[in-house]
Amino acid sequence: MPTENEAKFVLGLDCEEIVKKASKKWLFLSQAYLEHSHVRVRSIHTKNKKPVFQLCYKHHTPSRLIEIETDIDNRDFSELWQAANGKMKKTRYEIGAGNNLWVVDFFKTEKGKTYFVQAEHEMPEAQLKPKKIPDIIRQNLVYEVPRSDGRFTSRKLWNVEYAKKLYQVVQRKRS
Repeated sequence: MPTENEAKFVLGLDCEEIVKKASKKWLFLSQAYLEHSHVRVRSIHTKNKKPVFQLCYKHHTPSRLIEIETDIDNRDFSELWQAANGKMKKTRYEIGAGNNLWVVDFFKTEKGKTYFVQAEHEMPEAQLKPKKIPDIIRQNLVYEVPRSDGRFTSRKLWNVEYAKKLYQVVQRKRS
């Protein structure tokens, strides 16, 4: 089973253009959660490619967070999307490659305005911190999320008002 082990960083709301320029790949994500809060459906759209539809299950065990993702077809996605809540849209930019791949998610309102920005780095299971933080992340950093802080999950950040208040809290800590 794959273990999810991420480092998370909140970035400034106005950095999308420079992140986009530094990015080698971008995706448009629509994602929502089913009745069980650890199950999500997601559509992934990339330039000049057919969309990919996924179902993901996450489960905390005493020692780790297990994440299982599988592709599903458009029909299954459409029907599950109708039953889902916590719907959100994100533009995701990928920076770096291989073991140094970072993603930067720009959470968007229905009108396309960014309301939260979060960078993530997937690490091997035993690794506690990224080996190197890219300059573009460091230069736009608002808050480094402690590993035990559960406030920064997409499951919570879909809620625009919640995410805006959280951003204000972490921005004040920066001052």
